[in-house]
Amino acid sequence: MADPRVCSDAVVAAAERGEEEAVLEWLDGGGRADATYERRGVSGLTLLMFAARNGHERVVELLLRHGAKVNLQHSVGCTALMAAAQQGHERVVELLIRRGAEINKQDSNGGTALMFAAGQGHERVLELLLRHGTETNLQSSNGGTALLNATYSNHPAVCGACCGLAQTRRLPLTARRRFSGPRRRATPSASRSCRRRRRLQTAGQGGTALPRARQWQRWTHRCSTSESSSAASRPVPS
Repeated sequence: MADPRVCSDAVVAAAERGEEEAVLEWLDGGGRADATYERRGVSGLTLLMFAARNGHERVVELLLRHGAKVNLQHSVGCTALMAAAQQGHERVVELLIRRGAEINKQDSNGGTALMFAAGQGHERVLELLLRHGTETNLQSSNGGTALLNATYSNHPAVCGACCGLAQTRRLPLTARRRFSGPRRRATPSASRSCRRRRRLQTAGQGGTALPRARQWQRWTHRCSTSESSSAASRPVPS
């Protein structure tokens, strides 16, 4: 047999297709459950990652029974849990969590299983991760969060779940602000009214009394002027 620490092409294909008997035969023949494989420049891939990514629960269970380490990461930092969450395999995600998968583990870019599930719109997987206490405040290397991933990918149902968390678990302010849309600008009249109100408040809270006195003079002058003009415009009773 070849090096038991390296997966053969045949057993990798069997794990991807969910062929439990072929994987078991390879393990019984001396192959290691944590044997690695390289594909497209990514090294450290395991059979558990292949099976989890394709949603083959029975193969995942088989590998775990034979001692596969659930939290291994390949060269880019992805774990079996991240792979299953990204593809929306709820039952596999739950199995991996029960068997000790680190729910808040991050890859080399800072991504987590929650971010991957949110970005792909897998609402049920996201809810499952939240029930198990996943950390919602984690950010990737570019500042992304689960809410931002769902927003950019246009998954409104997942956005709704994340928005509920913004109130209960305090998602980062940047995430809530970006999702809420652009801020409205005050109208010019409202801005002038606010500035006038602040000036009057400042005058009445320890500021000089002169601005406030001037405001009062202007107001009384306007009132007297308006009264005299209205009186002049009224018809004289006969």
